[in-house]
Amino acid sequence: MITDEGTFLVDINQFIAQIRELESILQSYEVSSVSQLKQKIDRRELPEHPTYEDYLDALHLFDSLKEKKSIILQNVEGVNLDKYE
Repeated sequence: MITDEGTFLVDINQFIAQIRELESILQSYEVSSVSQLKQKIDRRELPEHPTYEDYLDALHLFDSLKEKKSIILQNVEGVNLDKYE
């Protein structure tokens, strides 16, 4: 059972917004992952400033997305559909 529908919807909306923000950062550097962005910085293929700050933002977004995904899945897994058969 979803305990708080309002919070659940906020979590989903935040999840979607964070995915879009992460994708925007990665696309601006023409990479497909946070680790690829870090590799390009380390190899000096991209300037350290402001790329490293964007990398930190992307890393934070990625970590937040993993946590939010876990919360969303816990809510969804808690829904017992068997009772509706």
